Amino acid sequence: MPPSPNQPLNQELIDLIRQWIIEGAGLNIDCNVSIPCDTSNVTYSGIISSIIQTNCLGCHSSAGTGGGILLNTYSTVRNEVDNGRLWGAFTWQSGVSQMPKNAKRLSDCDIAKIEIWLRNGTPNN
Repeated sequence: MPPSPNQPLNQELIDLIRQWIIEGAGLNIDCNVSIPCDTSNVTYSGIISSIIQTNCLGCHSSAGTGGGILLNTYSTVRNEVDNGRLWGAFTWQSGVSQMPKNAKRLSDCDIAKIEIWLRNGTPNN
């Protein structure tokens, strides 16, 4: 998008649109409607990997990018959990690089889902 002969969107606009979609695409703007956060079935394959794919893999999917941190498999994500950087990055703790880089913080709902997965022992489910 947009179709030819128009110029394609730059990465900044693509990222902005992606974040807008992640945050509900304006569904609760001026409607006094809040979208409930479903944390009833948090699994790595069903929830966590999707959060990471949407917010992290643009930079952390191949060697030589993302500061050398890979998040493209369960084991590489688990490595970042074990060294304490994943939670710190997502919750913007001091001393840890804030992620996603140059973007808004993850939604409170996504952070809650990650926290549940961490509390459950980071299962590969």
